[in-house]
Amino acid sequence: MDDIKIVITDLQMICPAGDKPELIFDSLLKGQIFLKKHEQSDDIMGGDGLTGRVEQEFKKELEGKGWRHHNRSALMACLAGKRIFKTRLSVDHPICQPENAGLVLAYNHNVFSEEVEDALAKKSLHLINPANFLTMSTNAVASQVSIYLNIQGFTITQTMGYLAGLESLATAALTLNSGRSRVVLAGGAEEIIPQIRYSTASYNRNVDQALLFSGIPGMPVSEGCALLQCEKGAPAKDQGRPARAVIRGFGMYFNPAPQSAHDPEAARQAIQKALQDAGIHPKDVGVVFTATNGNTMQDLAEARALYELFGEQMPPAFALRSTLGEGFHASGALVSALAVVCLEQGSLPPNQNLTGNEWIEKLNLSDQKRNHHARYALVMGMEHQYKSGALVLSVPTS
Repeated sequence: MDDIKIVITDLQMICPAGDKPELIFDSLLKGQIFLKKHEQSDDIMGGDGLTGRVEQEFKKELEGKGWRHHNRSALMACLAGKRIFKTRLSVDHPICQPENAGLVLAYNHNVFSEEVEDALAKKSLHLINPANFLTMSTNAVASQVSIYLNIQGFTITQTMGYLAGLESLATAALTLNSGRSRVVLAGGAEEIIPQIRYSTASYNRNVDQALLFSGIPGMPVSEGCALLQCEKGAPAKDQGRPARAVIRGFGMYFNPAPQSAHDPEAARQAIQKALQDAGIHPKDVGVVFTATNGNTMQDLAEARALYELFGEQMPPAFALRSTLGEGFHASGALVSALAVVCLEQGSLPPNQNLTGNEWIEKLNLSDQKRNHHARYALVMGMEHQYKSGALVLSVPTS
């Protein structure tokens, strides 16, 4: 990262474990179960896979009218943003004026609403509400959030698959360092829709025995949203917004021609770039948040890269997707937000659904709650064995 310190001053999370960071963290520490067997409506997913769903109702807290034209990803992201900013940005807002704020949101999936699909099937186009077409663009969710919060600086949609939520934080840091904005909301949102169910079903039909997860056939699917408020360190401190964490480094690597189905090269290069960017060594990393999600090829590639780097000195690790499932574009942001809370609390939740093979010990995964004194956290992102990202977060220093 640039010499200018980029800090996280606030964050909000919405996921199957709850809709407030502290409550979510407490539930994870208690080892509560959030993955359930697919509902009848999810038969397209096939098999006995598991799903993590958000059960909260959002519209009442958002207030106003017109929310029926927003999908659930937009509802979650608008609510998370409202809780951070407390109200819409204005010229006298305590954080910054609207033109000095930006939004980087990871999101990609969008489909016709049930109303549109039904009207098309019946060839009754005159019954379609034109407002529904506003939700069909990939950029719709970020646009709706920026309009709702009155963010006028810039709005960016990240559509880089499993890594998008992680990359949104790196993009936020770049835009802040460039002087383009004073405050950036960065994160991701995802809801379970037919596109996700179909792609997961296609994968689960061909999955082998999971490397690290036990009792989960294939890749568990989840949904949720996380937004993190990113700012330059000194101005935020001067204006009374202390840092909760510091974005220290980021690395990404794409390996278009892996040598095997579990080639660790992408993960290895991403980690090395992130550590170099942060100016630290492997021994400085106190906790690791893995991208393990039940995809055997991906999980083994990541596991090999981490073990090659840390060896017997592997720090305590946590696999959020073993508890909440794969949230696609939202996952990187959710894990990053959780990493901030873990650094603050000095505790690491227990991992769930672990197998008993050698990799559990090699990666220092445990089914017990653990305390730590970590200063640096490594957050991993993986897209199969082809692409990987790594983010280094640290506790704030004076």
